[in-house]
Amino acid sequence: MWADQSWRRFWAWDPKENGALPITLWCGAIFHARSNRMIRETGTAVGVIIGPFLVILAWVGVNLLGIGLHSSRFTSQGAQSLLIVGVFELLFLAIFVPLGLRRERS
Repeated sequence: MWADQSWRRFWAWDPKENGALPITLWCGAIFHARSNRMIRETGTAVGVIIGPFLVILAWVGVNLLGIGLHSSRFTSQGAQSLLIVGVFELLFLAIFVPLGLRRERS
């Protein structure tokens, strides 16, 4: 309702609007999988760890495309920061997921 009254449209397929969609779908998938016992504690933790990276990707990564209503110019510092965050996320998961799975089995 707010978007329709503010912008006279609900959805314009702008990259920033589309960047919000994976965040919403990811959170819904984690909630659904956890509530239906498809994943346990470690799976939920991994999903929650990946979530902030999707948010950063939507906020910073979409701006790096340089297109759309809400974009800013491409900056190498933004791309470098996004890469650093992604590497730290992967390292964190590579170290702690095996520990969580081992703990769940015992």
